[in-house]
Amino acid sequence: MLIFVDLEATCWDKNEKNKRPHAEIIEIGAVVTGQDLIEISKFSVVIRPEIEPVLSDYCKELTGLSQTDVENGMEFNRAISHLYQWILKYENMENTVLYTWGDYDIFLLKRSLRRHKYKNKDFLSIIHKGGLINLQEQFMKFTKLPSSSCNLVKALQIIGENYHGKMHRSVDDAENMIKLYRYLNNN
Repeated sequence: MLIFVDLEATCWDKNEKNKRPHAEIIEIGAVVTGQDLIEISKFSVVIRPEIEPVLSDYCKELTGLSQTDVENGMEFNRAISHLYQWILKYENMENTVLYTWGDYDIFLLKRSLRRHKYKNKDFLSIIHKGGLINLQEQFMKFTKLPSSSCNLVKALQIIGENYHGKMHRSVDDAENMIKLYRYLNNN
């Protein structure tokens, strides 16, 4: 099984960004596939931010999430526990690898786990023992492009694919990562 995970976080336009250094995860989306890359299941959860509970207009427009969505979202540790239980349906936790797009999601997840003092040792061992693989980094090495030059949409364009779904919605981003994984493993 292969698991593709994407995170969305609180965000601000460039004029506000430096004033608000506490980005928090507000959505987790994941897709599990078989080795044939056929989708088996999706996971999606909205998370209630605590440090900066009011979404910026920029964030609402970018993600399509509303203030009501996040106010009704789950607490972070509960959401991660749901993700862990979902993963357990498909994977032996000893061999689990989660594919993400970019270092930021990896950084944000690790920081959030520390900030919220998440305690599930099995899940934490995945995160801290090489269980997160940056698909963007693999793509950049393969294409020999500088990492700062390629977001998910641009990477798909490079391989002749279109983005499907709503950009910056985590489960849609995760589904689109599958196309890039397929490309990297077929070339």
